[in-house]
Amino acid sequence: MNADKTLSIAALALIMAGCGGGEGGIGYCVGSFQGGSTSFSCTTCSGPDVFESNPFQLAIDNDAKTLRTFGFSAGSGNIVIRIDAPPGMTFPAGADAGALIRFPRDIPVSASYSLYRSNAPVAATSGAAITTSSPAPGGGTPTYYPVVPASAIDRIDLTFSANTGTSAVNFDLIEVCGDR
Repeated sequence: MNADKTLSIAALALIMAGCGGGEGGIGYCVGSFQGGSTSFSCTTCSGPDVFESNPFQLAIDNDAKTLRTFGFSAGSGNIVIRIDAPPGMTFPAGADAGALIRFPRDIPVSASYSLYRSNAPVAATSGAAITTSSPAPGGGTPTYYPVVPASAIDRIDLTFSANTGTSAVNFDLIEVCGDR
């Protein structure tokens, strides 16, 4: 193989890696919520600050090397995290939306998505329930949980509930994608 072909193949591989956005860094999502906003409501949770203006910004920065940790106190708790696209942006129907999450290992967890377009609910064709099992599939390791919207979306709400037993547990919300 000559040097020009080798260089072309190497350049193509780099371009494809950048577009695909593997789990290692910037470019994780094809359609990112980057530039959008986040908010949350919770009971017995810790980590995000209620006075912070975009508390889950690290989970919408299109970089799988950053994350936002939140946790629940001993006993049980729940949190609803709202992720809004930047104004005027929508993600297409049938896209592989979802979130890269590290659930705690061996903890009963219920987690689900609610999808919206202009504050109107949008049905999911698959993946609306992330997990209702004990333990969560992929617990202890970062795992991408997809959801497929039936029509275009501009907002995802994630709802997490856990029964933590006698100790506090932490979750890592690594990245939320409108299209993966």
